[in-house]
Amino acid sequence: MYCKILAKVKPIFILLSVFVILSSCNDSDKVAKEIAAVPMDLKIARFDREFASSGEEGLPGLRKMYPYLFPAPDSVWI
Repeated sequence: MYCKILAKVKPIFILLSVFVILSSCNDSDKVAKEIAAVPMDLKIARFDREFASSGEEGLPGLRKMYPYLFPAPDSVWI
């Protein structure tokens, strides 16, 4: 008796399982597409290169651009 019921339900269950598996394999990520669409302007400033290329006359400009990297007296750098 149970075999007859299972014989009728089994194909439906298999079809439903295949449908769920195939529909879950959607490879489109909406969030990634939205993030990729955001315009971004990135500028990387290298302090070490600017410091190496500037002399004594360029030190005040560097100190204004990067005040958190310099101690209070300039005597350390000159």
